[in-house]
Amino acid sequence: QLFGDSTKYDFSEIDFSMAFIDGGHDYRTVKSDTLNLLRHIHKPGWLFWHDYDVTNDVGIFLREISSKLNIRWIKNTRLCFSYVDHKFSM
Repeated sequence: QLFGDSTKYDFSEIDFSMAFIDGGHDYRTVKSDTLNLLRHIHKPGWLFWHDYDVTNDVGIFLREISSKLNIRWIKNTRLCFSYVDHKFSM
């Protein structure tokens, strides 16, 4: 668990193949966390996002990248996930 400002954290310092994004819910933070994690996650790996809603900043950003990353919503929850098996670029 990361405490502090995730937009200033060096994700290359940790070894991980799964991450759960549930920090700042504003567009800038969700984008920063997602792109940083996509750059450093071991492939294959898993990303999960909490507080997904179609109309909030989490949902807006995930819809923007959904053509490049297969993102799935877990029905009747506010969770989304993606199996990451390739290098991602935006």
